[in-house]
Amino acid sequence: MNTSYNDLADVLLCLLRNPETRDSVLDILQKSSIKTHQRPIYSAVMLWLAEPFLDANLTKRDKIGPAYVFNSIRLDLRGLTALHATSEEVAEWIDKVNPVKTDGSGW
Repeated sequence: MNTSYNDLADVLLCLLRNPETRDSVLDILQKSSIKTHQRPIYSAVMLWLAEPFLDANLTKRDKIGPAYVFNSIRLDLRGLTALHATSEEVAEWIDKVNPVKTDGSGW
């Protein structure tokens, strides 16, 4: 990563480690991911931030909450079809696993 990527990632990491700014930064990242997920700088910074728990030996896997995707108001997986399912099948599965958000609120 070049210097600008490193600088941006360092700033984001400092803000994410601070409990007072974490939620605001996560909200900004969530909103920007919708609009810029294919831009190289965004992808590079997100990969850099994810690097600690993407190691080949999965040494940090226990630090990731497996239910986070179902409890987070920042993730909308209803349109995800990467698992060879239709968007309707994915939405139905998400609604079964997390019935609290069946009306789409909180997205």
